[in-house]
Amino acid sequence: MENQNNLPTNTQNNLTVGTKNNLPIDEVLKKFKRFKKKDIDFLIKKKIISYPITVNDLYILELFHRVWKTHEFIRLNLSGLGRRRRSEILSQCLAECNSKLDVWIYSRIKNKKELGQRIYTNQIVADAVRIFKLKKDKKTIEYIKAQIKKVNQRLKDQKRLRIKGKSLH
Repeated sequence: MENQNNLPTNTQNNLTVGTKNNLPIDEVLKKFKRFKKKDIDFLIKKKIISYPITVNDLYILELFHRVWKTHEFIRLNLSGLGRRRRSEILSQCLAECNSKLDVWIYSRIKNKKELGQRIYTNQIVADAVRIFKLKKDKKTIEYIKAQIKKVNQRLKDQKRLRIKGKSLH
């Protein structure tokens, strides 16, 4: 659809692309239900959209929103990766790794288990605080310990499922 200036109009949000209004991320999240804040932050970081978000960016977001988190979009993205990389991504998703710290904790524990080494929680906490330059306060330490516990449980569950799957064949 076009307006009198021959600019495309976003019919869902009834906004004209040429408008210069800036919108906060919270308003954008209300308009586009499939996006989470971290999705918008990712698109800003990759310079796909700008911050503050303009109406031009809303048009781009609407196009992304049509395919975001759809089966076909995810499949197409994963098909370009090798089997090993797809497996790593899936494992990290199953372990609910939502940040670089979570991915680091997951890979650290997984690598130690694969090498048959013991996992020392206090050592992983100290390394995480040092590497990620985190405050060594009670809240941070408790978060890291909770993530370690969660990752350990996920790895045990994954191992159990692999063993169960092999016994079925």
